[in-house]
Amino acid sequence: MRSGARHFFRALPANVSKLFTPISFLRLKSPDLILYQWVLPTFGTIFLYMFVLNPFGWGLSFHIPTLLRDVNSLVGVLVGFYIAALAAVSTFPNSLLDQPLEGVPTTLKRRAKGGMVEDQLSRRRYLAMVLGYCALVSVIIYIFGVLQLNVSFTIEGPSYAKIFNELAFYVLWFFYLWLLISLLVATLVGLHYLVDRMHR
Repeated sequence: MRSGARHFFRALPANVSKLFTPISFLRLKSPDLILYQWVLPTFGTIFLYMFVLNPFGWGLSFHIPTLLRDVNSLVGVLVGFYIAALAAVSTFPNSLLDQPLEGVPTTLKRRAKGGMVEDQLSRRRYLAMVLGYCALVSVIIYIFGVLQLNVSFTIEGPSYAKIFNELAFYVLWFFYLWLLISLLVATLVGLHYLVDRMHR
């Protein structure tokens, strides 16, 4: 029994890491991919952050509860679309999908028994990673919106506790907007590949 428990806790990090497989899109390596993984989402978030949360009082304001409801309505539909598209890409019998990506190789490092191994992605695996990432991000955005609309959290106490509460609010909203922009960019990348690159 004890050896079984030791084996369980030794394997726990690897087992938990499986829950984060859909974010492997952010771990893909390619010279131009970092633009879509980090650069565009970050700059787009900074731009939106200034106008949606309006921290400097620039006179432009949004009704945040309505904005959240509208985003959640769209994202609720997109989750099903991404999962259905992921299932289609994963099972569709087309030899073109199993060919490696053209141009500069897109690779992903994974842990193997002998150390780290770098895999070159096929078209099928690349699209599966893009769609899986979009599906996970959509679920996170939806949950965030539901919690924001239905749960309130206030801190009564010293001034530093209130400062922490306000800081957490702005950090969470930055993360939320980053996920929104990242979802948009990843969706456009996936659509570009399906509409154009797949047929070259």
